[in-house]
Amino acid sequence: MPPDPKLVTRARRGDAKAMHALGKYWDPWEEGESERRAFYWYRKAAERGNPDGMYEMGCRYFYPFFGYSKKQRGAYQWFLQAAELGHIGAQTYVGNMLCDGEGVRKNPREGVKWIAVAASKNDLDAIVTLGVCLFYGTGIKRDRPAAVRLYRKAIKKGASTAYWNLALCYYYGDVVKKDFSKAAFWLKKVVHSKSYSGSRMRAKFLLGDMYAKGRGVRQSDRWAFYWYKKMEPSLEYLAPDALHALGMCYLEGRGTKPDIEKARRLLDKSAKKGHKPSKSALKTLARGERA
Repeated sequence: MPPDPKLVTRARRGDAKAMHALGKYWDPWEEGESERRAFYWYRKAAERGNPDGMYEMGCRYFYPFFGYSKKQRGAYQWFLQAAELGHIGAQTYVGNMLCDGEGVRKNPREGVKWIAVAASKNDLDAIVTLGVCLFYGTGIKRDRPAAVRLYRKAIKKGASTAYWNLALCYYYGDVVKKDFSKAAFWLKKVVHSKSYSGSRMRAKFLLGDMYAKGRGVRQSDRWAFYWYKKMEPSLEYLAPDALHALGMCYLEGRGTKPDIEKARRLLDKSAKKGHKPSKSALKTLARGERA
């Protein structure tokens, strides 16, 4: 279905909002002619001073999709222009990029100011990020109780990305009393949420470890293996301790049938990443013994 002719006419006459609307119309999240048209109208809108168009241009330079090369400096410039015009999402990006030194000279103090502005407008990503900055003292004086309050505030507003942060607080006993049962509760929510893939992967490992040791849950080799097994599709990205845990399940038949070849492959990957217990287990295997 073609776009509304009236919208096209307004865009061609220089209406920046209409230009952005046409960009949205053609925005397909896939390569091809449609994306080229989206890029054209977003850029036109941005050049006319439309903050939404600027934000979309920033995203296209920040993320190397649709065949674009990643241009962090260009992304920062577009986000900054949008942020200065009050675009909340752009303000969060500017803050993060300043904190990380992406596309701009690293300046955590200035970055936190932008993040705080977006957080004051109830941007959920900004609220969580501000909590992380307060927790670690990045660009701002460390205040862990305030960080935990922000995590809880973000969760109440629907920010699943804060599940991981709160889970770790209960797991390690930071600010709140150490409580493995509550940690397990939040870790399971992480796994089934839209949190960052790295957080979900690490949550699976911690759940496996908790079931293996009976921390906050009833000890169960079967459930420990279940959670470790959930990590298997991402073997190349796993930390050595996660590779080792899954390898030992296969080696010793914990929660599953023994499989020496799978164990050897996993332990070898872990050992190549410098994991000493995995190296020791492989030496034992080489002697024809069970670790």
